[in-house]
Amino acid sequence: MIGYVFGYDLTLEYAQLSPYIDFNNPDKTILELKNNKTYNDVREGIYKQIQDNLVELIALWVLFWTADVSIKREDINAIDRFDEDFTSWGMEDIECGYRLYTERKVKFKLSRKACAIHYPHERNNEANTKTNQMNKIKLFKKHPCDVTELYTVSKCYTFNAELKKIESHMKETKKVIFSDIFKKNDLVKLNMEFIGYNNIIFGCQDGFLVDICKSSAATENDNAFFQT
Repeated sequence: MIGYVFGYDLTLEYAQLSPYIDFNNPDKTILELKNNKTYNDVREGIYKQIQDNLVELIALWVLFWTADVSIKREDINAIDRFDEDFTSWGMEDIECGYRLYTERKVKFKLSRKACAIHYPHERNNEANTKTNQMNKIKLFKKHPCDVTELYTVSKCYTFNAELKKIESHMKETKKVIFSDIFKKNDLVKLNMEFIGYNNIIFGCQDGFLVDICKSSAATENDNAFFQT
């Protein structure tokens, strides 16, 4: 179960939320935050789009934030709990959610009644962003597949919407027969079809595809490539 977390926003300052918080009356505090609607869970936009039905999401594990989750002990023990190799900020909970979802086949539900408040505190957003990106790559290396590869160049708030578009594009491209290996001239011609798009390239190999297709990011699902 994924609970609802009021006040979770990396840009939120203590002074903004503190007037609403009464430590002696958490029920009143949560009620006021519900009525105020200024400090909603930052995932609210996603929840509204899918009408709170998490099964609509392709990669719902990206929303598994342990600020407020409930898991059966037998399920968390079955996947050997958190991976303690994630020692810096970010991704240890999402990686745990990934294993619960893909290995344990746990079904996730949203509960708006299971509320929590994320109290603002000092943080180093710049450092956290860097370590979070490093841990995204660690997630991909631990669970290499197209979905985790794409996640290394995406944001959790937009990731499922992007995956949906990619699935649609993949259905369209099945109508086209591509050769196994593209020559440079072939790719130059192909690029004409992609003008104006922010392309992400799979199998970038030596990287020359990035310049040809004017890609915003290149990804490679080849362990040997990472080792070099």
